[in-house]
Amino acid sequence: MATMRLTGKLAVAFVVLTGPAMAHGLHDWIRQGNFRDAAGNSCCSELDCRMIPVNSGDVVELENGDFRYVPTGEVIPRNETRLSPDDNYWRCYWHQNGQELTRKMCFWRPVRDS
Repeated sequence: MATMRLTGKLAVAFVVLTGPAMAHGLHDWIRQGNFRDAAGNSCCSELDCRMIPVNSGDVVELENGDFRYVPTGEVIPRNETRLSPDDNYWRCYWHQNGQELTRKMCFWRPVRDS
């Protein structure tokens, strides 16, 4: 019985200690890359960026090669995008008081869309 309590406590400690590190792992490459937008502003951190799964339907490639971010209607010129290190789209965006603004800061596209 004491062993089960100890094992349970160790499992809780593991989740508490490693959870935040694992949660930030997906975004670390953005923060560590010190990426900048076309105007020279930082693409910022995991608080400003989100992964958009390639099959979500939230990003549509337009006939001219640009991209439309469907939730906001924003058009992202292809020449302002970068190749994503994984098979997803990534969008860093401006926000104010917890509200996402329509203007993106940085945008990555899957390699297959190059």
